[in-house]
Amino acid sequence: MQTSYEPISEEEFDRIYRSSLVKKRLRSQVEELKLTQFFDPYGLFVGDELRLVIGETVVTGGVRDQERQFLVVGQAIVPPEYRRQGTLRAAASDIVDSCKQRDVPFAILRENKDGFYRQYGVRPVVDRRTWQCQPAELLSVIDEYTGEFHELHLKDWKQLQSIHSQYIDQFSLTLQRTETHWRWILSDDFGESYRTTVWMKEGAPRGYVVYNVDDNQLVEIDSGYIDTEALCHILYYLGLHEPECETVVFEGPDRGRVFNLVGGGAECRVSPEVCLMVVDVASALGCIAAPPTESVLVSVSQQLESEKEMFEIKNNGEVKRRPTVSDPDVSLNSGTLAQLAAGYRSPSELNKFGDIKFETKFGRKMFERMFPKRLPFVRDNI
Repeated sequence: MQTSYEPISEEEFDRIYRSSLVKKRLRSQVEELKLTQFFDPYGLFVGDELRLVIGETVVTGGVRDQERQFLVVGQAIVPPEYRRQGTLRAAASDIVDSCKQRDVPFAILRENKDGFYRQYGVRPVVDRRTWQCQPAELLSVIDEYTGEFHELHLKDWKQLQSIHSQYIDQFSLTLQRTETHWRWILSDDFGESYRTTVWMKEGAPRGYVVYNVDDNQLVEIDSGYIDTEALCHILYYLGLHEPECETVVFEGPDRGRVFNLVGGGAECRVSPEVCLMVVDVASALGCIAAPPTESVLVSVSQQLESEKEMFEIKNNGEVKRRPTVSDPDVSLNSGTLAQLAAGYRSPSELNKFGDIKFETKFGRKMFERMFPKRLPFVRDNI
């Protein structure tokens, strides 16, 4: 039957969302969350039947310091009566078409435990690093703190934005935050008792942490810092909660720095978390660290569309579509391209996995130049 992916009313979205919460027996606090204040409600219709609702929003971000638009796909819910019927699978191509209609070159997706999106050529590009330790382990990261710690309130959201904008400069894949996001964090609209603290030095905000304490455990929700000194003070601050909690759980991309600071006192779990879908191949090929010295021909296959396209990356960084009759220097699929653009894997790593084929030595050399490995970072609580 004919499917359509289109905006729906908040009432339609909430009806299915609330019903799903009841089925999953989620705690009552979450039922107070109004997802449509963060996402636009969309639905997949098969004929006249609404079979899936998705919260999505278009945000601005960066790929290798180049500004790009992203469709962030949040909560996707299928009513119980339509589950195990390929409903979510049917939505995948409709989401791609929706992105193309709006000229959005990328989609950000959360991978589920079954690896659902990978069957469509979508790959993880961000690892989730979750640390757990006793508070006392964090008190040793500095001998004595400097500056001041202050609790933040709704009016202080610009301090968070100031830190975050500097924090994300070091990463190859980032999403910008909006005033709405910060006000949500500071207003406790999620139904949790969030606490937000900023570390100030010489009158300037240098780092922040959002957290809550529940059942003798402190859980970090979000954090940002402009340098290692700020990171040390944020970790030290979390350690100060020893009287009221037994363990501290926090996340972050700085695996090496945290290991050096905390040593063997913290346990770290690493798992793929955020996936990147390439919708506009030319836009993704333009996310390079440096242009090639000469033009490179690249063949890219889109798994959802079961076709290959040829592109030329010129020595000025410009990307042009070319006839497929030419012999490429490099062949790859759109999922591999996503990992390259984000800096998640290097060309040589992907070649070992068999995910990219260098047809010429020149192609290998230029791809190492254009797509060096970098640290991507997008938190899953966007």
